[in-house]
Amino acid sequence: VAILEAEGHLVRVHPIATLGAADVAAYLARHAIPEHPLVARRYLSIGCAPCTRAVEEGEDERAGRWAWSGKTECGLHAHRADSASTSTSTSTSTSTSTSTSSGAGE
Repeated sequence: VAILEAEGHLVRVHPIATLGAADVAAYLARHAIPEHPLVARRYLSIGCAPCTRAVEEGEDERAGRWAWSGKTECGLHAHRADSASTSTSTSTSTSTSTSTSSGAGE
């Protein structure tokens, strides 16, 4: 996912799109943000309750999302053919508060 994604008159901003797991862990530690309690229960990628299950040992961290289907994204980040030519990418990273717990909005 690009940091900036333009589609018509809309621009989506994904300030943490370039962060990997180590970057997120370092940010949480640097800002004394506790790990979400669901991580201990192996919910490693959290979406809405009906679409999320705990991940089994050895599975990819996103295996618990839409496990019954071939779906990999909620639709917010799905690339559309008509927007591919208008997407803008930048290598500038913006530090922002993150949490592994939304539980909603997917």
